[in-house]
Amino acid sequence: MIIDSHCHLDKLDTSHYTDGFAGLIAAAQANDVSQMLCISVDTEKFDPMMAQIAAYDFIHASAGLHPLSVKHLDCLGLLELQAQHPKVVAIGETGLDYFYQQDNAALQQQAFIAHLQLSKRLAKPVIVHTRSANEDTLRLLREEADQDVGGVIHCFTEDWAMAEACLDLGFYISISGIVTFNSANDLREVVKKIPKENKKWNPKKPDQSSSTAPFKILNLGNGKRISLLKYIKVIEKNLDKKAIIKFSKMQQGDIQDTLSDIKETQRYINFKPKTSLENGISIFVKWYKNYYK
Repeated sequence: MIIDSHCHLDKLDTSHYTDGFAGLIAAAQANDVSQMLCISVDTEKFDPMMAQIAAYDFIHASAGLHPLSVKHLDCLGLLELQAQHPKVVAIGETGLDYFYQQDNAALQQQAFIAHLQLSKRLAKPVIVHTRSANEDTLRLLREEADQDVGGVIHCFTEDWAMAEACLDLGFYISISGIVTFNSANDLREVVKKIPKENKKWNPKKPDQSSSTAPFKILNLGNGKRISLLKYIKVIEKNLDKKAIIKFSKMQQGDIQDTLSDIKETQRYINFKPKTSLENGISIFVKWYKNYYK
């Protein structure tokens, strides 16, 4: 099964198919393409695009204004209406492109902000185009994007620092055919560092142990409850000093009973605690006395 997550079906020349557009779709299905996302880049061309794909329930759409299509902001109201179409599942293509067009950077940023806010309101992921605009793109994503909704950085060609920052914000990284170019050595190195998707990750109930990043936070301890008084007695013995103990009533926030749960540690790294309380305190006290003598 193949899902084409970014296609511009309304821009394709279908004249060489006997049945035109229908022939193109039939050919895609024959090659195991089961779902498509047709990307909108211009509010003025949205309606003809939707009419073209209306008969196909497996072809979904986005609503957006490409940064190179931004001429004014009068169309943002129309964009919001288009984004509520039942076939629309994403917002964009939007973003910043200072490589081809930098003279209207402020206008691009305003349009990008509007898309990010719309994505947040409708809980639909955003499709981001960015080129030669890393700093502003990241700033606006941090300020306006909803990490619970997320999105994708489309056709990524930037460096690892940019990729890592976008991943930290909950965005996917999209790699296009550019990665096969002879000149794309740096991009190929970035791809090697991008972690594989973990389908168990839930951004609404994040668990660091199931994130896409190759790390896990584990407890280290003996997994047993030890009373505070016993702990104090062992310290007294090793210091050869008597502690001054003053008992007080439990206060709000005090924890009466706790321990270090090491089940996950045992499961992942076969951890088996070998250091007793007495031995551990003895080693620590000796180190402490030697370090602060």
